[in-house]
Amino acid sequence: MEECLNISRKIVLIKDLSNLIDFDLINKTIDNLEFGPNKSNRISQNKRIFDMPELLGIKGVLEHESEGFLRHGHGLKDFENLIMTTSWVNITDPGQMHHVHKHPFSIVSGVIYLDDNPENLNLQLHVDMPEIPYFLYTEDTYLTLKTLTGNKNNLKNHLVLFLSNTGHGVEKTAPDSMPRRSISFNTFWKGTTGIYGMDFESIAF
Repeated sequence: MEECLNISRKIVLIKDLSNLIDFDLINKTIDNLEFGPNKSNRISQNKRIFDMPELLGIKGVLEHESEGFLRHGHGLKDFENLIMTTSWVNITDPGQMHHVHKHPFSIVSGVIYLDDNPENLNLQLHVDMPEIPYFLYTEDTYLTLKTLTGNKNNLKNHLVLFLSNTGHGVEKTAPDSMPRRSISFNTFWKGTTGIYGMDFESIAF
């Protein structure tokens, strides 16, 4: 037997949601939001936008997609449900960036792109690549969606899902770019999970 095996689990889902959710409604809702400063860009003051009554149906679709990502992408079966905990809008203006970060106390995180904007492809995802010899220090390695997708389209109306412990950020946008608008959200367990059936039903968000 002679075979190379890939043990990487950094799976990323990219999916067109044009036929699943009402993007006209989302854009109309975003136009009425108020924004404040983030570390390197702007963020909506409302951190639960999908809890707004008019967007609850969309919230259910995104929760379903997140559950499917775990069940089918990662083969994880020992949980009941995921619920969306937080959801907010990011606007990265020309020449701005979004600092590299992770989402602690979350399971699956998602990003939704609203515009036909090349800057959507500048989302960076951290890649664990141990060096040989392993004791030599190297800088962290990140791949952009542009590298991963081959720059086939700008991901308008697309959903990107990844595990919340994946480091991610946005490279500095071009000075002549259009504002980069995205919606981010986090999820957490609801019900029981794990081989011992740990109960998360009583946790309130």
